[in-house]
Amino acid sequence: MSYQTDPLGILAPKTVETWEWEKVVHGLGLPCVEFQMLETLIKAAISEFAASDDRVLGSLITAELSFNASVELLYALFEYQWEGSSHPKELKAILGRCVTAESKRNQLIHSNWYEPTTKRGATRVKFTREIKKDCGCSTRL
Repeated sequence: MSYQTDPLGILAPKTVETWEWEKVVHGLGLPCVEFQMLETLIKAAISEFAASDDRVLGSLITAELSFNASVELLYALFEYQWEGSSHPKELKAILGRCVTAESKRNQLIHSNWYEPTTKRGATRVKFTREIKKDCGCSTRL
């Protein structure tokens, strides 16, 4: 049996809720790590296109770019390099999946997470505010 220390320093068996919470926390960390690798690879590709002989210059170009700006710049550089080819269409599909992955990652990471209880599992809560065309606002949970 596995044990955990409670806030008073007493060893107690881990509960089902604790195991589930550890899985949730691990599951939230993994997309962060993997997404950071994706962003690093995209910026490295930009550096290679823009300044293959000067890594510092490539890093300066990409240092403050958002993920979406990086994706757009990579596509523009690739399209310029492969003008008249079908390769940009292939890359566009791949980059579209990257943008979708960022959106899903943001939904997970920019949410409030609550530990499970005996009545419910781990819970994700996201408050958003949408501005409607008639200048009204709505709040979703």
